[in-house]
Amino acid sequence: MFAPADGAEAIDFNRDIRPILSDHCFQCHGPDSQTRQADLRLDTFAGATEDLGGYAALVPGDVDSSELLRRINADDEPMPPVDAKIPLSDQQKELLRSWILSGGEFDQHWSFRPLQRPRIPQVAQPTRNPIDAFVAEKLEAAGLPFSPEASPQTLIRRVTLDLTGLPPTPGEVDQFVAAYERTPELAWERLVERLIASPRYGETMALPWLDAARFADTDGYQYDGPRYQWRYRDWVIDAYNRNLPFDQFTIEQLAGDLIPGADLSQHVATAFNRNHRYNSEAGLVVEEFLLENAVDRVDTTSTLWMGLTVGCARCHDHKFDPITQQDYYSLIAFFNSVPESGRAIKSGNSEPVMLAPDARQQTRWESMRQAVSDARAALRPTSTKPAEGVLIDRGIAHHFPLDSLPESQAAARGKATFEEDALQLDGASSLELTGLKKSVTFRANQPFTVSFWIRPDDSQDGIILSRQNPGTTRPGIEVALVDGGKVRFDLITRWRAGVGRVTSEHGLPTGTWSHVTLTNDGSQSANGQKIYINGQPVVTVVDDNTNSNTGGVKPDRPLIVGAGIRPGSRSLRGALRDLRIYSVALWSDEIEVLGAPADSEIRTRFARIKPTPPYERYVDLRLQLQAYEESLPTVMVMREAEAPKPTYVRRRGVYNDLGDRVQRSVPAMLPPMDESLPRNRLGLARWLVSPEHPLTARVAVNRYWQKYFGAGLVKTPEDFGTQSEAPSHPELLDWLAVTFIESGWNIAEMQKLIVGSRTYRQQSQVTPRHRVADPQNRLLSRAPRLRLSGQAIRDQALYVSGLLCEQVGGPSVSPYQPDGLWAEMSMGMKYKPSTGADLYRRSLYTIWKRTVAPPVMSVFDAADRESCQVRREQTNTPLQALTLLNETGFVESARHLAARMLRQRDPLQYGFRSLTARQPDAEELAVLRKAWQDYRDHFESRPEQAAELIAVGQSPVCDDLPATEVAAMTSVANLLLNLDEVITRE
Repeated sequence: MFAPADGAEAIDFNRDIRPILSDHCFQCHGPDSQTRQADLRLDTFAGATEDLGGYAALVPGDVDSSELLRRINADDEPMPPVDAKIPLSDQQKELLRSWILSGGEFDQHWSFRPLQRPRIPQVAQPTRNPIDAFVAEKLEAAGLPFSPEASPQTLIRRVTLDLTGLPPTPGEVDQFVAAYERTPELAWERLVERLIASPRYGETMALPWLDAARFADTDGYQYDGPRYQWRYRDWVIDAYNRNLPFDQFTIEQLAGDLIPGADLSQHVATAFNRNHRYNSEAGLVVEEFLLENAVDRVDTTSTLWMGLTVGCARCHDHKFDPITQQDYYSLIAFFNSVPESGRAIKSGNSEPVMLAPDARQQTRWESMRQAVSDARAALRPTSTKPAEGVLIDRGIAHHFPLDSLPESQAAARGKATFEEDALQLDGASSLELTGLKKSVTFRANQPFTVSFWIRPDDSQDGIILSRQNPGTTRPGIEVALVDGGKVRFDLITRWRAGVGRVTSEHGLPTGTWSHVTLTNDGSQSANGQKIYINGQPVVTVVDDNTNSNTGGVKPDRPLIVGAGIRPGSRSLRGALRDLRIYSVALWSDEIEVLGAPADSEIRTRFARIKPTPPYERYVDLRLQLQAYEESLPTVMVMREAEAPKPTYVRRRGVYNDLGDRVQRSVPAMLPPMDESLPRNRLGLARWLVSPEHPLTARVAVNRYWQKYFGAGLVKTPEDFGTQSEAPSHPELLDWLAVTFIESGWNIAEMQKLIVGSRTYRQQSQVTPRHRVADPQNRLLSRAPRLRLSGQAIRDQALYVSGLLCEQVGGPSVSPYQPDGLWAEMSMGMKYKPSTGADLYRRSLYTIWKRTVAPPVMSVFDAADRESCQVRREQTNTPLQALTLLNETGFVESARHLAARMLRQRDPLQYGFRSLTARQPDAEELAVLRKAWQDYRDHFESRPEQAAELIAVGQSPVCDDLPATEVAAMTSVANLLLNLDEVITRE
């Protein structure tokens, strides 16, 4: 701060001057070099004072020589131009004049300054912890006191809703009030400890994080197909419940896979950066959407940890913050070396994917794997002569020896002959096999195996076999020799948009018999297509990996041996024998036997092991293990490619307009990465949580503050840059940030600190004085009244009714929603309502379809989960009241709450206290009694309506109580659930 010459109030550059320059000048004279006009830069002191040819925009202390001041006051061509959307006010012009007169000093933007622990101010008002001292300092400067402390009943309801998302029971209220009257601080401390120790705490803390992490159960975009990421949601809940420090919480989500010796949980955590939307449209350009995926990761990471709108630098240098386009793509470089295809599969998880069992499943899985290992070790060959027959017969669909023309459903084309027990092909002939089973339609999502012996005559290209539909899309399979005898395995769902293509790194020898086995694991990924030569897996190159659909061949299409339907393709020159097709993906030990010569020791030994009971047990156990693994949940995770992908600046943000190549680095205006940190996501994550980073802790504690006060100390949690709103209490923000770091990034302790303050425990009543001196409560002169989220409103109704199922974790569930909603607004996904307890799970677990978000939550302004959102919007609409009064779940909750009330000595008192935590006053009680009597009269004369009302929902009717009594009290309970006080956190 510095005082102007006339002795007026001290001018603060960040508070008073930077907002003027940012709003009115930076668009043309700011950080963006591409749009900067007149070679004038006003966002730095050097730029503002630069000699522009005998004059400068800013001459410190000299208002007459400062061109900036002359231009803003000019009648002819003033700046900003006369057509500017936001003209300068006279007050702003005077501020600029006073600033220049007093020296025209610049100051680093407040959020980019290094963190330092501020001095705790001395204040007159009593405080409970240092938070209150910082707040009281501002209040006293404005002549305001703290509001009185809220009643114990209000406090327990407030903090219970804040920390668990559910209200306290009447019994919990009574117990706390009695304890609070004796030892208030001890009672409060024990209450907060109990709430944070509850599994409900992790669920409640997880909700805003999942909004920001854009967690959903579908991919988004046009098709918006299903995905299964719920194990990530479980990880977040568990992380909060075990109080994982925020630095580790950060590192595991951004780079858990890169932690040396990473465990399953740390891999699952990286699903954070796979939660983005993912396009499965056939017509997309893969490179474009690989970039879109990386863009989302960078934008989300930057918003959540740094509070920066770095996405503004995608197409050009940031117009307001010192972030260049090169900075932006240097961040992209950390996130674009993921081995992903660029096109999502239409139904399911897209690679990289991993199995993600929970603890119980993990134990069983390990036990089953050990049993298979033990059974394999117990295999011994028998001395009995082996029986004749197909050696590997598990899942075999067809076996064509090719030693002669099959007796039926086969036709030789051209000069195909059978000599030396093999099919001989001259490059112009083939064999067509028809009548294949439906189990071998070669769909991308179905496992299969194809094996054969082959002897190429030369190294020319040639199709070995194919089975495809005719036309330009050619769905099906093609296996060919290419590029000097390399084996190429194509699994096509729609040429050219959907192709899985893998090619062996080395070619087959000519004039020699080799055994080839091809397997597909049914994952719709080219990485699940394997090539084995002579029984051993070979290194392959993935050329295409875009099978978002499943494809499949028509049943009447032939399997063509030696030729195909690809335009311009060549037929095979060579010989084939022993062609086998399996409807399963064979195991590697089976393939090793298949690929061994007939007289080899491997085959002889296996032939004597196969008929033994231990082998039957081994196969049975392995099939059980395979079936169990197929039932386990999976999760999309981050994984680093073997070699970093080159990254380039994209001119104008266009995916294929490449500029300069960039390396992995962080924005130059922030502290550099320490030399000891690896230049990968792990290094980036550790840089973000280094004590020197000025943003991460500030951004995190600001969101925690927002959780309890409705608005952060910085009102723009998504933007801590120069366009942000300045913090209402900058010293408090910094004190909280430093305290957070010094606590070991202890999340639970930060919550305790905030809710333990006098500031948090104030009354929420707004007085006339407040309306004048602190209308927006930015001075924190009172507690805020906050409308509950849609999730909390629904959960509260389920809880007080006794319907809530409190199972923690697990797959998403499908509660009530209007019939046909998905059918109207999606492409094929059908909504299947849950049954039983799953109908009554917490709203955190409700299935989230991006294009059709859960209607109850949407009505109450839930985040859309399309992108990162760190601030909850709030509206008040008639539709919200209609939802609370009529939606099936709320009516069903009301009737069960009614049954609970009727079983109490004083039903109305019980219902009111269950929802508000306080006793109704005489006037409120009179209104409720009159309503109850009116509803009784109504339903006694209309018993059919009573019967209809008490049967709403799938839960059983309370048949031990009179129907008209239950219906009348249901209407009263419905009224209670709609009270403003009930859907508001006081």
